[in-house]
Amino acid sequence: MPMLPYLNVPRLPEWAINLGTTLEPPAALRATGWSVNKKPPARNMNWIHNVTAAYLRQLLGLSVGQWGNNVSPGGASIYTSLHWHQELKAWAISTYSGTVYMSLDGRNWYNPPDTTLPSASAGWQCAHDSRYFLWGLITGDLGYGDGTGTWLTETTGLGSNCIAVGTKYPASDKTIIAGFSGNVRISDTGVGGTWYAATGPAFASPCERMNNITEDVWLCHSYAVGPYLYRSVDDGDTWTDLGPVLLALPSGIQYVRSYAFDQFTGRLIVSGYNAASGEVRLAYSDDLGDSWDMLDPIPVTSHTASDLWACGNGVWIAAVQRSGQGGGIWRSINNGETWDFIHDNTGVRGLGGSSNKLILVPGSGTNLQSTLNVLGS
Repeated sequence: MPMLPYLNVPRLPEWAINLGTTLEPPAALRATGWSVNKKPPARNMNWIHNVTAAYLRQLLGLSVGQWGNNVSPGGASIYTSLHWHQELKAWAISTYSGTVYMSLDGRNWYNPPDTTLPSASAGWQCAHDSRYFLWGLITGDLGYGDGTGTWLTETTGLGSNCIAVGTKYPASDKTIIAGFSGNVRISDTGVGGTWYAATGPAFASPCERMNNITEDVWLCHSYAVGPYLYRSVDDGDTWTDLGPVLLALPSGIQYVRSYAFDQFTGRLIVSGYNAASGEVRLAYSDDLGDSWDMLDPIPVTSHTASDLWACGNGVWIAAVQRSGQGGGIWRSINNGETWDFIHDNTGVRGLGGSSNKLILVPGSGTNLQSTLNVLGS
């Protein structure tokens, strides 16, 4: 599904980004204000709007809530996927053994009537369309359901190991999946539709996250050395690997760990890793991947993974899992230009978000802890 901002707020104004068009009014004028019938100079008004937008963005970034523990879904488990269903208004999380837990508030978790996905299969990536949760299964098929009955199987023809699952919701139920073999299959109407192979080419490396970021543009990435970041601009029919572009950037990215897209600002950020420094490297594109440049890295070394979430309006959250050093949450309120450390957590695994809540899945390596932490309430 498209990556929606988790905060339910209106779009903040972007005003006079080129600061050459702004001018702070002099102190004497600020003390008295403009008199009646006095027309404020354009650069002074631009300055006021620019500063207002900047402070609103800062307040948004600083008021996203406090982290707090919630009820453990199911003891110490290896969680593979966490997802919020916009239509069903429910959370679901799966384990490596295919056990599913659900929650209506992100804090209190329960067992659905059917606690295990088909074939007791790990639900790799979880997505949703207008009707169901969708889980990628080891069998190559999709597990699906709304959590009120039995989890069912959708035969896709993929063959084995359906790892990446994405939908075009809310525009449509179109679903695209990718397997460990690199093959891509598509159903224009999702569950119950006809599945067919993408024109190609097949991915050179198993991909682990599929998303429709806007209109006909899709992304899918792999954790393997490459890096590998595949993009489709024709609604999934053909794909191009952007990895060589990311690697060629100054201090470029060798492994892609995550990506996110801010629909308000149009910025796409990819987080990755470079073995030479161990830093969390960040590359960004403001034209849906046509061109790229580097942001300053998040100053963390010896990390094993990082996950990004675009909160909207230039506010970003990065969850960093640091090898041997615990883990932590970093936040940017200026579209990824700079980052501040805001929360310490041992072994952060990933993030999931809804319209008003961001959930952190902690863990060390693949052995995740039994509690989730919630940002917002």
